[in-house]
Amino acid sequence: MEVAWDVKMCYLIQGSYYLHGLVTVLILDVWRSDSMVLCMHHVLTLVLITLSYACRYHFLGLMVVLYHDFNDIFLEFSKCQIYLKDRGNKKYMIHEYLANAGFAVFTVSWCIMRMYLYPLKVLYNVLPSTAKIYYKDHLPFGLECNAMMWLLMCLDIYWFVYIVIFLYKIFTKELSEFEDIREDNEEIEEDKKVKEEKEKNGAKHASGDGVANGVITDTAAINGNGLKKRHPIPSS
Repeated sequence: MEVAWDVKMCYLIQGSYYLHGLVTVLILDVWRSDSMVLCMHHVLTLVLITLSYACRYHFLGLMVVLYHDFNDIFLEFSKCQIYLKDRGNKKYMIHEYLANAGFAVFTVSWCIMRMYLYPLKVLYNVLPSTAKIYYKDHLPFGLECNAMMWLLMCLDIYWFVYIVIFLYKIFTKELSEFEDIREDNEEIEEDKKVKEEKEKNGAKHASGDGVANGVITDTAAINGNGLKKRHPIPSS
């Protein structure tokens, strides 16, 4: 079966995106409580992309991409607003409101796209009892792709629990503002203590960047390691 050029481009972009995401989690990103699960998700997605393209299941693959990547737009938007909220010694509340609005849309889209439409439109149609109505012969890697798509659903439920916990903490006022609850509680408390201590000492930047005579004295920035993990993986 010949694959249309726009489908090829979609698969190429998706494959490169998740490959980049896997490298980022392993090397550049902050190590969080779900980072190992995120690595497994990226590997699983790359295998699914490869198999679905090789076996020409690309129409089904495009549906999986649509239902999973649409809500990520609003998540990344909310993250950007959080990073823009505190600049210098001033807090811009407009970014706080935009982050909350983005997360609200993200939550609704997650429930609709991943928790409802994905099982209804994709998983139901790849069930053996349903698929045999349309296909009489054995599908290459059909069982493997089926199992991996169900595993993808399990990962969706895993992260949905984080969303529910976050909303619970917001409604019970355990959290006063948008923050990443995937980091360990001890690390969050440590970050807060460091920030409070630096504010008491009159530090210019709560993140630890020092400025002397207009020159940044932060070691990580000088060495170009500003993207490395703030919390290294604990050694066994």
